[in-house]
Amino acid sequence: MSRDAYCSVPDLRKRGWTPALIARFLPTPDDTWPNPHYRKAAPMKAYLADRVSAIEQSPEFAALRARAEARKRASARGVGTKRAKLAEWVAGLTIPVPVLDRDVLIREACEYYNARGDRRPARRWGDPGAEEEWGEAYVWRPASPGSDPWFLNRIVVNYLRHRLTDYEAVLRRTVGKVGRRAAYAAIKGKVLGAIAGAYPWLAEACRDAADRLAEEGFGDRGAG
Repeated sequence: MSRDAYCSVPDLRKRGWTPALIARFLPTPDDTWPNPHYRKAAPMKAYLADRVSAIEQSPEFAALRARAEARKRASARGVGTKRAKLAEWVAGLTIPVPVLDRDVLIREACEYYNARGDRRPARRWGDPGAEEEWGEAYVWRPASPGSDPWFLNRIVVNYLRHRLTDYEAVLRRTVGKVGRRAAYAAIKGKVLGAIAGAYPWLAEACRDAADRLAEEGFGDRGAG
């Protein structure tokens, strides 16, 4: 019999069948086919389309599918509510940024950066892909107040964000919550904006950080 006379499990799902409905009404497949993508994978289950259509016409199936769809809609509403609540909480956050003397801040940021050392994964030059990933001339160097200004401003922003604000603690409160990815972007953008407001000389570095966030697919810039 032609394969067109059968429904696969993906076909059933498109028709509104859930795993529970398949287990209840179609516990045994009418045929099996080799998996077209993975030779060693379990065979694909196939069900006669006429049999599937007949089951779908039964009052019992219609009632159970309606219940399943109602549960799905209720679950979607619940997810949407949770996402909205997290977004509302993030929107109401105020994350203060302490104002320090510029020279003191730069010195502390350098000390923090140097104490962390080279955070990149260890790899030997000559390893496949090493030059492409880090750049052929990459060598980690300690920071000092005399380092390149662009580099200094970047590590100062990171130091402020991670060590002198509640950024890390706030992020921890989003762990396991629906909408965490969007919340992360909004929180980071909010902190970058607060840093740019408190330290105008860091505004460009904050914009760069926000641009990198957007490039990673986290949405709009938040440090205008």
